[in-house]
Amino acid sequence: MSYKQADFNSWLLSVLQDLKGQYINLDVCITLNVLEKRHFAELRTIFKRCIESSSPGAKEAMQAYQDSFDEAKRVLLRANNLSVSKLEWDLQMDHYMNSGKYD
Repeated sequence: MSYKQADFNSWLLSVLQDLKGQYINLDVCITLNVLEKRHFAELRTIFKRCIESSSPGAKEAMQAYQDSFDEAKRVLLRANNLSVSKLEWDLQMDHYMNSGKYD
């Protein structure tokens, strides 16, 4: 495995962990096992554009890193047949259902 491949794998796992943490209260299964070649191609493009081509330490690099996470999350959700809008709605409903103010 090349150095860049290891960086990509690490980044992708970080994106997955962040995504799972974002929707931890919901009973959803988000996995990398469903990714197809086209998903990996999209993810590699995001990684190359946002991570590899950014200058380390710069404010722009930090923004590029966050942008890469946002874009990659959408790819992962799409691959898992999920959408941000549906999950955000489910999170809001979970909040209302488990909030003491609404008893």
